[in-house]
Amino acid sequence: MPSIKPQARLMLSLLLLLTLWACASVPPETGTGRMTWQCDAQGDSAVHQEDWQRALRLHEQFLAAHPDNCLAIYHLGYIWSRLGDRDKEITYYERAAACGYDRDDQLYFNLGMAYGETDQMGKAIAAFQRAVAINPDNADDWFGLGLTARSAGRPDLARQAFTKAVTLDSRHWDARIELARVDLDEGLLDEARIQLEAVQKGAPEHEELQGLWRIYHDRRMTLYDSGK
Repeated sequence: MPSIKPQARLMLSLLLLLTLWACASVPPETGTGRMTWQCDAQGDSAVHQEDWQRALRLHEQFLAAHPDNCLAIYHLGYIWSRLGDRDKEITYYERAAACGYDRDDQLYFNLGMAYGETDQMGKAIAAFQRAVAINPDNADDWFGLGLTARSAGRPDLARQAFTKAVTLDSRHWDARIELARVDLDEGLLDEARIQLEAVQKGAPEHEELQGLWRIYHDRRMTLYDSGK
């Protein structure tokens, strides 16, 4: 199956860049008996400064002293993502989840993106589905699921996910753009027009908008010429 397409990859990368770094602590889950973890302050500082080599060294040192710190394992996955090593990124995310850090939708969002980058589309979809199961109110998680489903050739799942993202956040212009794209691919021109008009009103400078309008008008004209 195909990897995540270039435009989808760009959108997902932008979402990753906007990730809030939460290395300092994990809120305790009262009465659950689940572990909570804290990370090294110097390692946190290196991440905030985007000094990835230093962040890597400090987190590896911290993990060597605290091998059961699942949060540090997750953050090593994030650091490897910034260093461009997808295989190590995936390894650490999977280790973090197996360790017990399995209630953070952002981990599964990032894992889904990494799977998509390495052509593991089935695993990518499963990771995003886990993300939306953990946090069903996060429009970006649904957006990631939609992009991955569309790249994997599953338009029905993509439409469902993009629709959910738009329902949660009516100003999620990227989700509206991608929903319009799916509708255009499926010949649902009226549905596509609704999404494009919404973006035209709320984000008229969106870089994808005019191109999709051209596709819409070309397909509308084709239907007109065919007498349908």
